[in-house]
Amino acid sequence: MVKRIIAIVFILYQNINITEIISYDVHFNKLKLTQHLTTYRSHGLDAIVRRVHSS
Repeated sequence: MVKRIIAIVFILYQNINITEIISYDVHFNKLKLTQHLTTYRSHGLDAIVRRVHSS
């Protein structure tokens, strides 16, 4: 499951430059993705996105 979550993040950020990545605000709740994840996985997804933005 973790590999799939990372794959989703990768797909969202591929083919855009670092400036766009930093300014890109993903709303997984609007995409209704988080309703299909456990709380633990949802927090993990948010952590991955925060880490990408902080790099």
